[in-house]
Amino acid sequence: MAAQQARGGVRALKRGLELLGHVIDAPEPIGVAELSRAMGLHKATVSRLLHTLAEEGYASVDQATGRYLPGLEAVRRMRASSVESVIIHKARPMMTTMREASGETVGLYVPVWPDRVCVDYVNSTSGLRRQHQIGERWSLTAGAPGLAYLAFVDEDELARTIEARGLSRLTEYSIVDVDAYKRALEQVRRDGYAVSLSLTIDGMNGVAAPIFGSAARPVAIISVAGPSQRFDVAAIAAFAPLLRQATRAVSHALGATGKGVAEPGFAKPEG
Repeated sequence: MAAQQARGGVRALKRGLELLGHVIDAPEPIGVAELSRAMGLHKATVSRLLHTLAEEGYASVDQATGRYLPGLEAVRRMRASSVESVIIHKARPMMTTMREASGETVGLYVPVWPDRVCVDYVNSTSGLRRQHQIGERWSLTAGAPGLAYLAFVDEDELARTIEARGLSRLTEYSIVDVDAYKRALEQVRRDGYAVSLSLTIDGMNGVAAPIFGSAARPVAIISVAGPSQRFDVAAIAAFAPLLRQATRAVSHALGATGKGVAEPGFAKPEG
């Protein structure tokens, strides 16, 4: 009996590792049916394994589609997924340019519902600066990057995210009313970027804008943040148009279409 249990445990481990590999290697979020076909397993078995991976943080379900992508622990412990690698490759030249233009730290986040995770950054050269870490995790309802993402998701995902993470300290006005928060999101959609003042970290201001792929929902967010005495409201307002141009150019490089995706006057990254 003990030997049979041991063999069963090894088999489950092998299946779990194989499943995780499929999720990480998928070029986009992948569904249970696709994973079932790829592994030759019943969908109920795949769902059970995915549930375990999600519980441990190695997989994350996209609430809008029910499809799976790498979770926070996978981002922390392993090389970025193929999707993230492409985003990083396309965004890094723009991030470096934005750091030079603003003098502040530039961060790249991807959504891992109900949070966002830092997958790349370019630090300010100043000694007093916003400091990022790969794998750094924040709620999707926190700060400018959260606003920049949630402004472009559907009502169902927005409601699920608010329910999961709450509405405390979302903006410089600390909006805790859902209707007021939705009005703030409408402003982000009009402007194309979001601003936060001393929110996630006291004394640090930030501005963020979404990156799109071929779908209507953002695939990543670029944020620029710095000390409030240097990166103040006036500095943010002056820099915001450059951020919009940069994120539109990266979106264009990732296959996004639509009017105004890439604006003239800002070089697209090569490759």
